[in-house]
This record gives sequence, structure tokens and C-alpha cells, in this order.
Amino acid sequence: MLFFSPVVHSVPDWYLDYTANRKNHLLVGFGEGESIDIAKLAAIREIATQLSVDLKAETKLAIRQRNSVINNRIDNEASIYTSHNLSGVEILKAEQSKEDGRWYVLMRYDSRPVSTKLAESLDSDVVCNDSINQNPHLALFDPVKELNKQIGCHPEVKLRYINGSWNLGVGAIFQPMLHYEFTQFMQPVSSNGITIDSQRTTLHEGESLTFNFQAEKKGYLTCVVVYNSGKVAVLFSNHVVKPTQRIVFPSEESKLELISELEIRGKATSDLYYAVLSNSPRNFSSLEDIGETTIKSNRSYSYGEFLEAVSTDIVSSVLVKTLPTAVPVGHQ
Repeated sequence: MLFFSPVVHSVPDWYLDYTANRKNHLLVGFGEGESIDIAKLAAIREIATQLSVDLKAETKLAIRQRNSVINNRIDNEASIYTSHNLSGVEILKAEQSKEDGRWYVLMRYDSRPVSTKLAESLDSDVVCNDSINQNPHLALFDPVKELNKQIGCHPEVKLRYINGSWNLGVGAIFQPMLHYEFTQFMQPVSSNGITIDSQRTTLHEGESLTFNFQAEKKGYLTCVVVYNSGKVAVLFSNHVVKPTQRIVFPSEESKLELISELEIRGKATSDLYYAVLSNSPRNFSSLEDIGETTIKSNRSYSYGEFLEAVSTDIVSSVLVKTLPTAVPVGHQ
């Protein structure tokens, strides 16, 4: 006669104490697995579910109810998920079972808005200085408006890509943002000095794109694209324009053609195209020219540096959405 006994893992007591670790805006997540990375992935997934954060499509995780036998299943590749969607998660506890070698982790995330967390970490007596001029372009976006409101002044704010995620900072203090918070910086802006528009603001990959510009005064015109990820590329720079002159790019006489593409295959993207009008030629050598290298280069995460470079210039922008091309039935 054969007898089967269930496999019971040795689980730390703190791992089962779920409710005792909850506290207001501090979200917690538990995870376990064969490696610490798999355990962290499970914990992050649990936190992300509470935040309704979209996870990578290739990572599917099912966590069964926590009881005497704890199971989780990872379909496809079990790679650690952090950077672009959820950052700033801290590990509170991590323990490896001496019996079977499995890892158990407890992680925590402060779910308050980035403006609140940043305001709390700043000394208003230091950052509130009448001699400081806040970047007028950054001041248009909601997270910066909320920060100004909370600390009662307009500090010098910076937008930076650090360790795989976008951060908002003042001085040397930065706070990571969730993806939805960064998208608030991807909203179009307008000004009376320069206009930019496109005949089509929604198109499919592979379709061509044309922009129309009009400057209200003479100056130097530059066009820059900020991709959905925050990467930046220069389409053209320092084109001399006259007052009320209309410019089409690419022109009908030009051999150039702008073709819409996706940063990630099969995933729609919303890109921001900026028109910059300056009184003198600008040096954009620190930015990448448009091309395939822009998508691949980490140096291209320079949205914040771009906004600082044009802080005294007139800017307008238009948002263009690119959709994946539909795959005919039978060609998947």
C-alpha cells in the first residue's frame, strides 16, 4: 500500500502575518520562490495589483491563497520586474529556508504621489529662494504644480532618468515616479509664439507623418521628438524662420520622409513632438539625432535635460499616437 504525504514548506512566521504589516498608504507585498529574484517578483506583483499597475505582458504570475502550503506559479520567463512600471519598492524582510532553500520576502511601497513624498523630504527654508527661477516648461505639469502648492514656493525642479525609472527632484533629492505620474509630463503644451500641428495625430506604424509650423517672430526653429519612454531625438535644429512664416516638414520638395514606428513591437505609443523657437542658435549636440540608435541608447533618456536646455525659449508640442499594424488572419 502506498501513502502520499503533502510537501510542506517551512514558512517564516512573519510571512503569514499579512494584516499586521499594513499601514495607511504603505502597501506591502509578499513573495516566495526558488530564488530571491522570483520571490521579489511575486511581492512586487502583489503590490502592483493593489496599485492597478500594468505589468509586462510576458510575465504572468498566479499567487494562490496563503496557507500551510504556499504556492505561486510563473508562466514564461521569471525575470525580476522593477524599473519602468514600479520603482522605489523596499525590502523589509528576506529569509531563505534552511530546510528546502526557498526564499520568502516582504516588500513595501509608499503609494503617496511623488509630489507629496518629495515635499516631505525637502527643507523649505533651503529650496525656497527668491533668486531661484523655476523652469517655466516644467511648471506647466501637474506634479510640479502640486509640489509648488505643498511647499509654498517654486523651487528649481529637475526631471531625471535614474536606475531605470523617471524621477522628480530638487537639488540632490529625487523621488521615483510611477509610470502614470511620468505620463503627466507627456501632455502637449501651447504658446502664442510658435505653433506645431499635424494633419494626423493617430496613425499606424509604417505610415508617414508631416508637421506644420508657424512662428510669430523671427528666430531659430528646432523640432524634437520625446518618445513614450522619455527618450529624445532631434528631427532638425536651428532652421532660420521669419515672422508668420509657415514651414512644412518634411516638405514636398524634400526627399525625406517621416515614418511612424513603435518603440516596442506590438505596443501602441504616444510621442510628443516639440517645436522650439529661440532667439539664437541652440547647441543640441548632447541630444541624439533621430534614428535607430535613439531607441537603443540609454543616453537618449534626456527629456529633463532637453526641457532645461530650452528653458528660456518658446515651445509648443503636439501628441501623436502610433498604433500597431493589424496582422491579417492566418499570418500570426
